[in-house]
Amino acid sequence: MGIVKSQLIEEQERGWSSFNNKFACTECFGDPDIRKFIRNTASEHECSYCGDSSTDEPIAADMNEIMELIMEGIRLEWADPNDAGMPWETAEGGWLGTVLDNDDLFDEIGFSTNQDKLYWDICGAILSNQWCRRNLYGLLPQQELISDWKYFCKVVTYETRFVFYRMQGDSKRHAVGQKPVPPHLILDTLGKLVRRMSLITTIPSGAEFFRARVHAADEAYSTIRELLRLV
Repeated sequence: MGIVKSQLIEEQERGWSSFNNKFACTECFGDPDIRKFIRNTASEHECSYCGDSSTDEPIAADMNEIMELIMEGIRLEWADPNDAGMPWETAEGGWLGTVLDNDDLFDEIGFSTNQDKLYWDICGAILSNQWCRRNLYGLLPQQELISDWKYFCKVVTYETRFVFYRMQGDSKRHAVGQKPVPPHLILDTLGKLVRRMSLITTIPSGAEFFRARVHAADEAYSTIRELLRLV
């Protein structure tokens, strides 16, 4: 098998075409994760898109490696409608659902670059030009989190406030349509999000805290019972 044919087969399997000796720097992207990836994998001293260069440390990463990262992120939530199981209506002549092309997909997920040439190179490299939600009949990740949090609030308000038992094998999210997610898994997820978003702040020794209650400007509270009453 020839080298060119082998490359074409590889590209078909991974879903995007190769970039021939092209490199991009952090200034070409706004996404913080992509910028961090470029800083960690930079191998070239000149950017192929904005022209920035450096005589010291490498500043640009291989576009093939960057593209692999981008596609990995896209495929977490998006898929070709053929693979996602979206129905096709022959009489109507199209998919029975929302299908986006590459440009519309990037607009939907908020992906952009600081160089137009780079943006269109990325769009053009993706072999599939139709995308739909990977989980067509389930909740989006943010919708799952909102639903989980509402259930957690219900549990701690009306059932148990401090004790959440962990059952053996109870380590994964329940499938949609099954029993609700256990409260301890919701706390685990919340903890991971807090760490991922760097929300933990060190409070200096001696800091003072005051308990307060939000109320309308025309209301006033004067007793302990009124201050502690749940809204």
